[in-house]
Amino acid sequence: MRIFTSIIGYLASQAQDTLPYHIANVDSNDRIFVGNDDFKRETNQLLDFCFDQVLEIIEKLNELKASYFGTLFQICILAANTLIAHCQITKKIEVFINKMFKMADTYLTEHNKLPVSA
Repeated sequence: MRIFTSIIGYLASQAQDTLPYHIANVDSNDRIFVGNDDFKRETNQLLDFCFDQVLEIIEKLNELKASYFGTLFQICILAANTLIAHCQITKKIEVFINKMFKMADTYLTEHNKLPVSA
């Protein structure tokens, strides 16, 4: 899971039109790939793939959710926070973030209903 959220953060940073840092006499990705539609398309495809993998992990754990409420909560919060921290918030991403927060709330509520083991 952390691999996918780390990849999302990296891809989102590389997809920026202007990177926040530059090294003297080195052409960085924002200069090399600026306006390159193939680069943007491939980056978006990779981001979509990573999000699909995150959702697949959630779906698989959700099948056995009684054993994974705490883990599911953490995954949903991590996914939402990754998007907030690294991505430009579009309507599509906003919907995904809201879905992750709602799911996290549900998993936390169910987790808190479980008896505390000694």
